[in-house]
Amino acid sequence: MNAVVDVPADRFESDVLARSHAVPVVVDFWAPWCGPCRTLGPILEQLATQAQGRWVLAKVNSDHAPHLAQRYGVQGIPAVFAFVDGEVVAQFTGVRPPDWIAQWVDGFVPDPAEATAREGDDHAAAGRADAARAAWHAALDVDATNARARIGLAEDARAHGDAEAAARWIDGLGAVPAPLKTRLGALRLQLAGSGDVDALRATVDASPADLDARWDLAHALAAQAAWTDAIDALLTIVRQDRSYRDDGARKALLGWFDLLGNDHPAVRDGRRRLGQLLF
Repeated sequence: MNAVVDVPADRFESDVLARSHAVPVVVDFWAPWCGPCRTLGPILEQLATQAQGRWVLAKVNSDHAPHLAQRYGVQGIPAVFAFVDGEVVAQFTGVRPPDWIAQWVDGFVPDPAEATAREGDDHAAAGRADAARAAWHAALDVDATNARARIGLAEDARAHGDAEAAARWIDGLGAVPAPLKTRLGALRLQLAGSGDVDALRATVDASPADLDARWDLAHALAAQAAWTDAIDALLTIVRQDRSYRDDGARKALLGWFDLLGNDHPAVRDGRRRLGQLLF
């Protein structure tokens, strides 16, 4: 894609929101009659060209896309918004000098390792597994701590049945950027939930006090996204022995609730039942 593109309203979803999952997109809301827009536009265009693909400038004529201007709360133009992973991450209004804008861009444009890791994600999504692995490894050559690359390699290892390698790739990862949080959470659940659900159910049915089996059952169910039953299993542990695994069942539940979000029906019910047990 060119460094600077004119985006009509009917292509905003594809050329801005979808594209921003691969590279940051800076949207310039402008209009032909706007004097400050004619000053700011060339500055943005020059910076985008100099960036050599690290970010893309999308120019949106606000006269032709009033619903988009309203959607993003544009009060005056020029109005500039930065999109990453489909979300607005930064914005400003009015004319700013080139040095100020360059520093503003540095706040959301990924470093070289992150850009290469995103290329790996793109290859993986397109089914190019070898190219994805090469890109992720290249990203780690630049920055060994890059979370996107390590999660990608862990997902790849698990997909090929190597759970130990997958666990090694994500070992030590703490908090990760919000867009990666769900991927990491799902991966950890899948690695923790490798047991046979039917066999574990049979064990729990035969020995209801076997909290280790119930713990394994909960995580095996979570790995299959059987959230209602998984949450129920952990709630049972909380009810039977709050001290099990150093209050591990409650802590695991809170982690699941955070992963799924408060709008998930299993979370709403689970939070209510957990509150009843604790208070």
